[in-house]
Amino acid sequence: MTNDQDQNKRYKVVLSDGTYMQLAILPTRYTELLHSETLKIGFVLLLATYACRYVWSTRIIITFTLEVKITNCPLLGKPRYLFKEKEQQMLVRETPPPSKRALKFGVDLPSPQSNAPDNISPIKSLNPYQSKWTIKGQVTNNRKMHQYSTSKANGQVFSFDIIDDEGCEIRVTCFDEIAELHYHRVEEGAYYVISKGSIKDANTKYNKLNSHLEIVLIETSVLKRCVPNVAASEKKSRYTPINELLTAATTL
Repeated sequence: MTNDQDQNKRYKVVLSDGTYMQLAILPTRYTELLHSETLKIGFVLLLATYACRYVWSTRIIITFTLEVKITNCPLLGKPRYLFKEKEQQMLVRETPPPSKRALKFGVDLPSPQSNAPDNISPIKSLNPYQSKWTIKGQVTNNRKMHQYSTSKANGQVFSFDIIDDEGCEIRVTCFDEIAELHYHRVEEGAYYVISKGSIKDANTKYNKLNSHLEIVLIETSVLKRCVPNVAASEKKSRYTPINELLTAATTL
């Protein structure tokens, strides 16, 4: 599954326990293992961290970390799909036309130089009750992907901060397969248009931005790289009082 913008490839694989089989998506860091045949058909794997999600209305395993336990093992049993019709449809799904650049999770990825839509809302106008909104801003802080573990779920997460032309900021967070999709696309200093995310109250204990809200990207969210406005000739900056430096540093 190829991303037209950065050519990062993610592979779909079929995993089997001998009785059932299920589609899975491998992270990009395992691509080289496939090319070097360090990871290939017949290997027995331990999925150390993973998540089960619906993608394209189909159940799929999102793998985060795995270990090779046995190599060159004969294929066992006669496994069948748990959800045969849907999985078969996904296996034979045709690649979308290049002009549409539809990605693996149904998210449109435009050219880096694409123009943003005209109906841009300022960040300060957002509220949790909005269903339709589009914002545009520059990434000021891009955090590394890390694993999380709670009593309800395990997965991965990363976040980044953007600032608009009015100097208002907001944090954007991605979880699990959405994090895997967008992590390599977000660059500090670049401009993006964002829409169709979930808006929630920010946790002010960890978020010291000047917005009291946060955005969580979901499967239907749109994240498009774009060019800055001509009028935005000066880079907006966020200034922190000296007496808040220690607190601000702990949130980075």
